[in-house]
Amino acid sequence: DDESQDEKEKRSHHMSLLHELLEDIVKLDLNNIFTKPVDPVEDECEDYFDIIDPNEAMDLGTIKTMISDGRIENLIDFEACTTRIFKCAYTYHSDKKSYVHKQAAKLESKIEQFFERYRRKFSLSNTKADDDIKQKSRKRRRNSNSESEGDTKNQASTSPISQEALDKALKTAAKQGAELNAIQGMLMELLRKIRGTCDPFSIFSQPVDPIEDDCEDYFEVIKHEDAMDLGTMETMIRNGSIATLDDFEACINRIIACSRTYNEDEDNFVRIETEKFAKSVAPILGRSRNKFNSYFARSSASPASRRNVDDDDEESYNDDDDDDDDDDDDDDD
Repeated sequence: DDESQDEKEKRSHHMSLLHELLEDIVKLDLNNIFTKPVDPVEDECEDYFDIIDPNEAMDLGTIKTMISDGRIENLIDFEACTTRIFKCAYTYHSDKKSYVHKQAAKLESKIEQFFERYRRKFSLSNTKADDDIKQKSRKRRRNSNSESEGDTKNQASTSPISQEALDKALKTAAKQGAELNAIQGMLMELLRKIRGTCDPFSIFSQPVDPIEDDCEDYFEVIKHEDAMDLGTMETMIRNGSIATLDDFEACINRIIACSRTYNEDEDNFVRIETEKFAKSVAPILGRSRNKFNSYFARSSASPASRRNVDDDDEESYNDDDDDDDDDDDDDDD
């Protein structure tokens, strides 16, 4: 019964995540193009179902209903339904310059960020639920053994882990979590600094949109898996995909490499800004590496030396801001 209850709670949590994801996507559909079923008469497309199989037609409103009634229970089903939305839009509105085709492409390019974030949420949810079920199963077995033996001493011996070992494990986990949070904080602060000082025109702050950015052949030149931007990096830091300075620097290098590859003309505005970006980022990353090395050195030292590490690193970054201002003044001179 406990396990069936756990499964119900797990499904309920998944349903909440799916509704949450749907709300995020609906907010992107500013003109409500995909929020309700196509009406051939009202939408002035009377031949719609001559071209689109009615069984394949899909919209965000229908997805909401399918989540609520249990027909969509996981992220795979959800993604499959959104794929149907875009497939139908591209099929009926085959002209790439048509308004609906452009809006579909824009929405599809943006929601991938949401899917990436929610894949991690679902993964964490599944892991937690499975751990809860296993923990409750162990507890029932321990209680069963205890009742059959009726001996307090034997009860203690059936425990799979001593309290001392458990306390030690919890302290270790807490320490690792605190260090991870500190590193994430340092990476986020570094990203904030790069955004503020190296990308004044926000060229690299969000994913390239081939339609909106007037570069429709972008993904013919640049592989999807190589594309990178500062906004995506922020998401990756939050979900743990970027966990070290090496990861961070590799993503920065991908931004620069993609921009140089696509913008070959050295007199092109974006190419000029790319070179400025690369030049200004390099010294910041160099100083940050020293900060990270210092942090890890203190982390392996005594507890007293680690006590205020977050405050110290925050102050260090602020000091760097002052240094950058000085450097800018020197450049002006």
